Amino acid sequence: MAVYRRNQKGLVTVFFTVASAVILGFVGLAIDTGFAYGDYRQAQLAADAGAISAAFEKHHGHSTDDLQKYGTSEIAAHGFTDGQDGVSVSINNPPTSGAYSGNSDFVEVEIQKTVNTFFLNIIGMDAFSYSVRSVANGIISSNACLYALGDDHEKALHVSSGSEIEANCGVNANSSHSSGLYVDSGSKIEADQVNVVGGAYVSGSTITPAANEGADPVSSLMATLTTPSVSYGACDYSGNSKGSGLYERYEIDSEIRTINPGSYCGGLFIKGTAEVTMNPGTYIMQGGGLVVDGSDAVLQGDGVFIYNTCAVSDCSSYGGSYSEEEFHPLDVKSSGTLNLASCSQASTTSCQADVDEEYQDMFWYTDKEAPESDTPQQDPVNKLSSSASATLAGTFFAGNQSLDISSNTDVKATNGVFISRYVQIASGSSLIISHDSSAPQGFSNGPYIRITLVE
Repeated sequence: MAVYRRNQKGLVTVFFTVASAVILGFVGLAIDTGFAYGDYRQAQLAADAGAISAAFEKHHGHSTDDLQKYGTSEIAAHGFTDGQDGVSVSINNPPTSGAYSGNSDFVEVEIQKTVNTFFLNIIGMDAFSYSVRSVANGIISSNACLYALGDDHEKALHVSSGSEIEANCGVNANSSHSSGLYVDSGSKIEADQVNVVGGAYVSGSTITPAANEGADPVSSLMATLTTPSVSYGACDYSGNSKGSGLYERYEIDSEIRTINPGSYCGGLFIKGTAEVTMNPGTYIMQGGGLVVDGSDAVLQGDGVFIYNTCAVSDCSSYGGSYSEEEFHPLDVKSSGTLNLASCSQASTTSCQADVDEEYQDMFWYTDKEAPESDTPQQDPVNKLSSSASATLAGTFFAGNQSLDISSNTDVKATNGVFISRYVQIASGSSLIISHDSSAPQGFSNGPYIRITLVE
C-alpha cells in the first residue's frame, strides 16, 4: 500500500509539472503576443507616418534621397530605426507590390521586425517576426491654376480683343490643335508658365513667358473627386412648381437678405437691387443654376460650396436638349457682382462643420454628368459677362463645359483654380489670379491633391 501511495505521489508530480508547463505556455503566449501586438500596431503607425512624409517629398518634386531621408527620419521618430533592435525599414518609389506596384506617383514603406519573447522561450520559442506596409500618394505638384481641358479644338483657350490673363501660377491648355491656345487683338497672358499640348497662335498680342508648345496633356483631372450626396426632388427652397418635378428659380429681387445652405430646386436668381449674403455651408442647385442679373445685384458668400446639378439624378436623360429648369450654368451679367470664397479660403472656420472636407477647397462644382460643351463656347457656357465683376477664392470646376469672361468683365481670384473644357476671355475683360503662401499645393492631376494613404 505504501508503494502504491508513493507511485500516486510521483504521478501527481508528473501531472502537475506537465500542467504547469502548459499553463505557463498559455500565460506566456498571452503576454508575449499582447506585447507583440502593441508593438505591431505602433509599427503600422510608423509605416503610415513614414509613407506620408516620403510622399510629401515626392509631391513637391524632391529627390529620391530626400524621400529616404525624411521617410526614415519620421519612422525613427516613432521608435523604429533601420538596423536596430531587429528592425528593417525599406522605402520604395515606386511600390514593389500591391495595387500601385510600379506606379512612380506612389511611395511604399515596409517595416519588418524580429521580436524576442519573454516567456515563450521557456518552451523553445525564442523570437518571432512580423511585417507592416503602407502606401501613400505622392503625385508631383504643379503650380497651374487655369486649365482648358478640351483636347482637340482651335481656341480651346482664347484671349481676345484687349483682354488679359495675369497669374503668378501656371496656365494649361490641353488642346492638341496647332492653334489650341489663341491670343489675338491686343491681348496678353502673363503667368508663371504657359503650357499647350498643341500650338499657340499669337497675333498683335503677347504671351509671357513664351508658350511651351508640345507639352504633356493633363489627364484624369479631378477624377477621384466624388459626387456630393443629393436628395433629388427634396427642396429646402424653390420658386413656383412647373410640374414634373421642375421649379422656377428661387428669386430674390431688390432686397437685402441673408440666405441659408440647402437644396434650391430650380436654382437661385438674384436680380434688381438685391444684396444677398450666403451663410457658410453647402448649397445644391437642382436645375436652374445660379443667375445674378442687374447693376446693383450682389451675391456674396464666405465659406460656401455650391454644387450645380440637374433637376433629376440622371443628367444624361436630357440628351442634348434641356430646359433651363432642368439645368442651367452659372450666369453673372449686366454689371452684377459675385463675391465667393471656399471654405478653405474663408475668413471663418464655421463652414468646416457644414462642408465635407473633400469640397472645402471649392466654391463651385458642376456635376460631371451635366450637359457638355462639345465645342468652344457651345452651350452650356458658364458666363461672367456684360460688365460683371467677381472676387473669388478657391476652385471653380466645370470640367465638361465652357467658361466665358467677356464684355468688360473683371474677375479677381485669390488662391483660385479654374477648370473648364474651354475658356474664353474676351472684349476688354480680365482674369487676375494670385496665389500666396496659404494656397494649397498640388494642382497637376487634381487641384489640392491631399497626401493620403491608399494602402
